Amino acid sequence: MEVFKVRDLSLIDTGESYIVIAVDSFGGIGPKECDVVKLPVGKWGRAILRVPIMEVIASGAEPILVIDALGVEYDPMGKEVIIAIREELSRLGYKDIPITGSTEDNVPVKSSAAGVVVIGEASKGKFYPGTSKEGDNLFVVGIPKVGKEIKEDLLEDQEIPDILDLILLRGLIGVHDILPVGSRGILYEAYEMAKNSHLNLILLDNVSIDLRKSAGPSTCFLVSTSLTKREIMG
Repeated sequence: MEVFKVRDLSLIDTGESYIVIAVDSFGGIGPKECDVVKLPVGKWGRAILRVPIMEVIASGAEPILVIDALGVEYDPMGKEVIIAIREELSRLGYKDIPITGSTEDNVPVKSSAAGVVVIGEASKGKFYPGTSKEGDNLFVVGIPKVGKEIKEDLLEDQEIPDILDLILLRGLIGVHDILPVGSRGILYEAYEMAKNSHLNLILLDNVSIDLRKSAGPSTCFLVSTSLTKREIMG
């Protein structure tokens, strides 16, 4: 059984499929007194799931398990966070996925923190990193935002794509690689996407978006596709 990495994903080759593992950390944002950016607990629960589940879905894998390592007490915050994670999974169509994890109940906690792991499984014919093709268009969906630039409720920020948008695009014929953007920015991830497919990246001269800015909790993602912008937007 081989274990290896593809971009930020860890993979286990089972022979017929890949077990795909994505992880993200979240700290200093939340409802506690020492958090730098204030966020209600229910919205915090949704936010901590966003990056790892986007990475798994973008790869072509189906999520099968969520692990939450919560650096907060179980009662009341941890309990509410688990409910929020379950509600978000249900909204995305994954209501039966098991959730496991742990909370910090030994010492008082004054700042919110969490590590979240999402595990998925992909058949080898439907694992998409590195599948960009020569001549593909590369689109950015959303814009990079971080910290206080992001609205409390991600679903209310019209400049940030919903995870459901990613799920929809992942199912379109003609869409090849999808890559959520994080703290390293669009340009870094775009070059990574091209490199994974042994291609060169050609940038347009009139790009108006900040290509180097952190996208925080994946407030945008890249799509390589043979489709046009009009076809992508429906």
